[in-house]
Parts: sequence; C-alpha cells; structure tokens
Amino acid sequence: MRGEAPRGAPNRLDLHDLSLFAGWDPGGRWRLFGEFELGEALVVREGRLRTDQREFDYERLYAEYDLRPDLKLRLGKFLTPVGRWNLIHADPLVWTTRRPLTTELPFAAHASGLSLLGEGAWHGGVFDYQLFVDDSLALDPDRGDRPLAGGAGMGLHDSFDHALGGRLHLLSADARDGLGASLAWFRRRGEAADRLLLGGDWHRRRGRLVLDSEAFYRFGRSADDWGGFLQAVARIHGGLHLVGRYEYIRSADLGAEGGAGLLGLTWRFHRAGVVKLGFQESAGPRVQPDGWILSYGLLY
Repeated sequence: MRGEAPRGAPNRLDLHDLSLFAGWDPGGRWRLFGEFELGEALVVREGRLRTDQREFDYERLYAEYDLRPDLKLRLGKFLTPVGRWNLIHADPLVWTTRRPLTTELPFAAHASGLSLLGEGAWHGGVFDYQLFVDDSLALDPDRGDRPLAGGAGMGLHDSFDHALGGRLHLLSADARDGLGASLAWFRRRGEAADRLLLGGDWHRRRGRLVLDSEAFYRFGRSADDWGGFLQAVARIHGGLHLVGRYEYIRSADLGAEGGAGLLGLTWRFHRAGVVKLGFQESAGPRVQPDGWILSYGLLY
C-alpha cells in the first residue's frame, strides 16, 4: 500500500504491488521459479476509486540448473545484474519507498536469456558473480513501457532488444562490507544505437549505521549519462530507523540534470514487514515529484 502527497498534484493512494512467488524444486539439479505481479490494482485519486489502471506482469520466470555446487545456469526472465538495488528491490527489503533513479533509469530492470551465476572464496571474504546474455526482442512477449517511479508521467522503455554483461560482488568475511562492479553493453527498445554502461556499488554496516552507494556512467552516441547516490540509515530504537539520501543524475534521455534529497523514517516492525514515511525535495528539473510519500509493505 502506498500513499503520496506530491507538491502541485492530487494526493494518491494505491494498492501498488501484489506479488506471488512460485517455485518447484524436485530435489535434483533442476528447479523452477516465478514471480508474478499485479500492479495498481486499486487507485484512489481526487476522491475517486479506480481499477482500470491495473497491470499484470511476470517479473521473473526461469529454470535453473546446478552445473556444480558453486556454479548455476539460469534460463528465462530474471533481474538484470547491474548494481545492488535492482537485485533486492522488493519494497519490504529496501529502506525507502522511492527508488533512486540511478538504479532504474540507465538500464532495463529485467533481462531474458541465459545467465551464469557463480561464487567462491577470496582472501578475507567471499565473492559472487553473474554473467548474462539477453535477447528480449525474441524471448520476452511482455516487453513494454513503464512510468518512472513516483508517477512522473514520462514514458521509459523498460526492455532490452539485446544485451550482455555481468556483475562481480566482493563481500567481507563478517558480511559487513561489500563492493560491486557492473558492466553492460546493450540496446534498449526504441533506441537507435548500442550503449555501454559501467557501474559500481558499495555497502557498509557499522553498529547502528548502514551506508549504501551506487554510481554509473553510460556512454551514448550524442551525450553520456552519469549519476549516483549516497544513502545513510541510522537505527534510532528497535526497528525504527532514520534514513537520508542524496542523488545527482544527468540524463540525456530525459533532458534533465539535477539533485534530489530524501529524508524519512522507516519502521521494520517484523523481519518482512515495514512502514516507510519520507519527504523528497529536488533541485533542478523534477524527474520525480517532490513531496511526501508513505508506504506499508509485507513479504510472506
């Protein structure tokens, strides 16, 4: 459930995402997994209840095969392995309702094709990696547009024509420090040329404080895009946390460049249940609406 009070626009309340996770594991090397989502099932805006904006989508649908205990092959539709946020983006698992543009604007959130996932040990910790090859043009019948988070009303193609790339993630032995690097070469639907994206992400946990950061640089034919964010989360008491984030992004696609700050409170009343209240203020062109946003999420 999500409620918004954006500046200069009507208030809005909606049942944002209803997701169903389904899996089949017969006990051998093969397994199946699917995530199906009903979005905007109920929307209340300007005092009117609407149900005509609902959308059904399958977020993930793939088969997985164990080549070795530390190496897996995945075939189907999966989350694009660029950055950290995109791989754990389910609302109850992240700290803010509004997603940083850095984690959704430069690339498509999903890929359809083949992926190789591995893991191992390195001096002082562990590592994991994921390589992928995408052919969404041929394999994904559900390719389409989506609005940017926050309902800015701007169309954004959220599917590749083709892509390849991967991510390497290093994690310390105590799991308190993480460092990731991503690379992707792709053409998104509606674009006339291939793009190359370089990305990095960083995560650190110390006592009551959690720090997260992601950044990207995307090479374009006429202009390059770049951006990044830094987010800090401080535990106040129990499951109550203070959250602050600053993001700066330059997007040639949207003709926008500027920064945005977000300040909020997040209450994790259960391991899989969370209430979030936040306020965002932007400087420069507004890609996402400024104002208050409140959400309630559960993960079963």
